[in-house]
Amino acid sequence: MARFGFLLLGAATLAAAQPAGGIGIFAGDSDIGNPAIKGSTEFDSAKKEYRISGAGENIWARGDRFHFLWRKISGNVRITATLHFAGTSTTLHRKAGIMLRQSLEPGSAYVDSVVHGNGLTALQVRETTGGITRGFRFPVVAPDRIAPL
Repeated sequence: MARFGFLLLGAATLAAAQPAGGIGIFAGDSDIGNPAIKGSTEFDSAKKEYRISGAGENIWARGDRFHFLWRKISGNVRITATLHFAGTSTTLHRKAGIMLRQSLEPGSAYVDSVVHGNGLTALQVRETTGGITRGFRFPVVAPDRIAPL
């Protein structure tokens, strides 16, 4: 059983599928790794959009600090997201995207597809709990829709 969801370092708006309870189609939202500024999620059922706010240090290396909107899943999954950063920031590596994560622990194994604030688009993976994160750049800059998972 894994958790999938949308991750955020910064503010973003995401288009969503039909709501199923909880926060839209999601079971909950959590701060991972105890970031200094707590995150939050709002769901607009009329627009079927999520607004996720968060701040953290990073989603990288051996541990993470970010805000995560999630639900538990198992089996095969296909995920797409349309996303937009809200506002401007001088933080070039703020991130928004899709993540499959083993647990809510800060060093959990995961794979994600993210767009950075500077437009860098990448696949990131931590293969084992507490392991190092590796990244693979996509040859596209600042897409508003991601669907590689």
